[in-house]
Amino acid sequence: MKQLTYKLSCWLFRLNPEDYEKNKKLMIVELPYKYLTYCAISLNVVYISPIIFRYFDIERPTAWTEV
Repeated sequence: MKQLTYKLSCWLFRLNPEDYEKNKKLMIVELPYKYLTYCAISLNVVYISPIIFRYFDIERPTAWTEV
C-alpha cells in the first residue's frame, strides 16, 4: 500500500519516484503519502471487512451493541 501511495503522490506532484530519499524529505510528498496509506487501511477495516465477513457469514451482529 505504501508503494502505491508513494508513487501516486510523486505522480501528482510530478516528481521522480526513483529519488526516494530526496522525495521522502519533502513535506509535499510525505504527508499525502502517509495519510493516503492510513486512510486506505481504515476504509478497509471499517467498510470492506464487514462486507467480507457478512459474505462468509462470520459477522458478529452484537458488535455494535457491546459496551
